[in-house]
Amino acid sequence: MTKRKAAYIPPSERARPDDAPGLVAYEYAIRCRSLTFADDVIGVGLKFPENDATGERRINFATTYLPPNRLHPAVTLLKDRPDLARVVVAVIDTYMLRQQNTKSTAQTAVSLGRTIIRALEYFWLNDIYHLKWVTSAHWEDLLDKFVKGGWYLALDLERRASVIDLRTLPLSRRKKKQGVIEYSCDSLIAAMGANMGPGQVRLEYRRGDVYGQLHKARAENAPGVSSIAALVSSLNNLVELPKDMRAQCVAHQSPTAFAESSVTSAKNRTENFDPAQLSSLVCEAYRWVSIYSEPIIQLVGQVYSDLTAYEQEEIDESRIIRLLEAPEAKALEQLLGVRVLTVARLGDWQRGMGLLGLVRTLLAACFVLLGVFNGRRKDEIASRSTGLYSDGFECIDEGLGLYQSYFYCEKTVHDYRQFYINEISFKALKVAKAISDIAWSEVSRNGGAQQTDRMRKVFCMPPRGREDTPTWYDYSMDPGVELLCQRAMGSGSSIAPNAHMFRRAYAVVFHYRYENADLYALSQQLAHFDLGMTLHYVLEGPSRALAHHAAKLWGDGGEAKKARAVQAAELASEVREFGRVKLHDDVLEILQGGTAVAGGFPRLIQRFTRKMLGRISYDDADLKLAAKKVSSVLIDRGHTVIPFRHGNCNAGGPKPGARCFREGQLARELASPIVCGPCPYHQMKATHQRAVEDDLDRQRAHLLQRPDSLQTLAERTALVATEKLVAFYRRKTQPEAALSQGCE
Repeated sequence: MTKRKAAYIPPSERARPDDAPGLVAYEYAIRCRSLTFADDVIGVGLKFPENDATGERRINFATTYLPPNRLHPAVTLLKDRPDLARVVVAVIDTYMLRQQNTKSTAQTAVSLGRTIIRALEYFWLNDIYHLKWVTSAHWEDLLDKFVKGGWYLALDLERRASVIDLRTLPLSRRKKKQGVIEYSCDSLIAAMGANMGPGQVRLEYRRGDVYGQLHKARAENAPGVSSIAALVSSLNNLVELPKDMRAQCVAHQSPTAFAESSVTSAKNRTENFDPAQLSSLVCEAYRWVSIYSEPIIQLVGQVYSDLTAYEQEEIDESRIIRLLEAPEAKALEQLLGVRVLTVARLGDWQRGMGLLGLVRTLLAACFVLLGVFNGRRKDEIASRSTGLYSDGFECIDEGLGLYQSYFYCEKTVHDYRQFYINEISFKALKVAKAISDIAWSEVSRNGGAQQTDRMRKVFCMPPRGREDTPTWYDYSMDPGVELLCQRAMGSGSSIAPNAHMFRRAYAVVFHYRYENADLYALSQQLAHFDLGMTLHYVLEGPSRALAHHAAKLWGDGGEAKKARAVQAAELASEVREFGRVKLHDDVLEILQGGTAVAGGFPRLIQRFTRKMLGRISYDDADLKLAAKKVSSVLIDRGHTVIPFRHGNCNAGGPKPGARCFREGQLARELASPIVCGPCPYHQMKATHQRAVEDDLDRQRAHLLQRPDSLQTLAERTALVATEKLVAFYRRKTQPEAALSQGCE
């Protein structure tokens, strides 16, 4: 069942109150209360602003450009064209009024605004100065170029860069690659009037030459399905603006259909590991958390302990001296087989490591173990807003090896939920917390604010200098995982694991271990709302070495799958036939005067029989005929019997009158005595109640002879649930029993 991801907030509550002072940006009145505007900068407020420097995501129109064209030979700042700048503001404002506020809404809104800015840049290059002039042919031309080469091709960046004299620009050197020096692109992008981030393009240039070569930062030639669909969806927002600025037609009616029809290459959203690579990486991460972590933490604590006033004057040199004189450094060098030379540099495994490199590698090891053994997403582990926090994990029973931790469920409940974790995950959390405690102590000495509760995150590092905020750990940007992979598989290692690969690895390994009997357990651990989402993680078999076993079980072809299909079909046929017989017997029992402990199904059958057959004589022959007719009609309407511990559900398919009906489906995972008791399709008979009471006696007798263990703890939890169920129905039947005794 698909559930709403967050509590619904009507647009009227997201808009600014009538008595609040209004914000106006380029003659457009901003309506959303989450937006700010000042000095040509629009800001979108974050849902979790506590550990962010500004508390919002921003677009600065003073550093946003429109390129030279035939009518405007010089670069134009977007703020100098308020008629176009307000289009961007209006799109962001309209989007924010429609969307629920999640942790990523602000970033998505800003990304939407930057997409619209690039679209305006494209139209400006083609001498289109108002959206009302954009036709379907213009949209088709833009999308065709984007599909072939992304914004790099659509905005004609290579040609525009080739006419800029680089000798007139201040270039800052970045790195040397195969004899060619790459330079920062900031000044070149401003000179072209382009709106590309410095990480999206790279400039190759030899000092003294007139021109350089601008390349895409990534090697792939064309965007994928998700990128194309996202672009089309963003551009379609332009038809929902006020009449004086809106586009007259959408870019495409169906973004997903267009994207899937445009991409001819095989779709592969996220790769997975080769089993040998995963095992090597996990073993190396084990070593770092179990063996190397303690001396590294001791060394970091020694280097970042409180400095004297004299040491504060030359803070960098003081920390290097502490590092070189610390006995922990010598022990660590002997343990790792590599020299520790500096504090604030990464280093490498051949020439020597820096303390920063060791800390980043250690945090990468913690991240790998938490991802692989818990199936969590990147931001659910390490994020300023929704990551793991200092007080969010605990040891319940060390002897039983029982540990728990809170993880934020990003795509479903939008809140923290507690999960059981294994021992190595608990150790990884303790290691990350020890590093973060040093970081927060250093921040406090530098005058920074201390965070408490959920905002005191564990994936952060001590600042390099006198900063008053810690250095945040971002797996996608951090080089620590590359150092860990080199350590695990040698310096020639070419893998750079995507953070989501760990979640997929967890799903496939879990499925491999328990096979197809526990997909529900896997779905629960991943915090999914339905099995379709879970199967996505284990079905994409042939392209992933780890998924081969799952592909054999679930994939196309193969004798095993045919045998499973035949078995499943036979079982389904038997279940359907049993459901028909059971429903007929239940209807007959109700018409004969049988009573139920709970549920409204008997009343529903009595009413339905009266409407369908009118008055009937209650002799056996007539009742059997009536029961046969009523049950046949019920079966034709999709009703069937689904047994639960607390009674039978007779709804069959989705019925709006069912108590668990949610958004077009039956949420049977919510089934309980409280939910089902008044449901018109629920029926609990005395046999159900007796069976539950017998089960309670059996559980109590069984637990008296069991020693303490993890299984015993689970059985005690089940016993408490059974006791509550029995107590609930005894309370319901006691008033009726007391009434009958009084009549006697």
